[in-house]
Amino acid sequence: MSAFEFGDLCRKLKLQLCLGDIFLLFSRFPGGVQGRGIDYQGFIEIIGQVGDLLKLDKDIEEIFAKAASFVDNDKTTVMRVKVRMRRAAATLMGANWLKFFQELDADGNKVLDWNEFLRMCHTELHLNEKESHLRILFENIDVDGSDEVSLKEIIKFVSSE
Repeated sequence: MSAFEFGDLCRKLKLQLCLGDIFLLFSRFPGGVQGRGIDYQGFIEIIGQVGDLLKLDKDIEEIFAKAASFVDNDKTTVMRVKVRMRRAAATLMGANWLKFFQELDADGNKVLDWNEFLRMCHTELHLNEKESHLRILFENIDVDGSDEVSLKEIIKFVSSE
């Protein structure tokens, strides 16, 4: 789980925790901020630290137990956006994914960083999803954890079932 995903989860759970605090917590774990995020064990540890920070003690576990319903919602969002990306690319470029994404890669480095990806989603694909949902999508596409998505990663993601 990334710090952004955790922040979005905290927001949904109405926990008063700023993104700076979340990044500080995540920075204590290898790959927590710069890598792929935290694993399950790291997630459990951070929940405990959030409980201590917010003085919620054992109540924090019950609060995060409610979060299970949000996981399916995020999967649904990813699938919905994937389908919309397929339709938009097919409409704009006749399903020629490579050509479509090469035209979006202005500097020709064959990767899109977060800002380029966000611009693509809003400007070219006209997606009106929340930025947090698009960030989840970006992180799903970025399988190597480089904080950039290659044209190959995007094509593989959008083409997969």
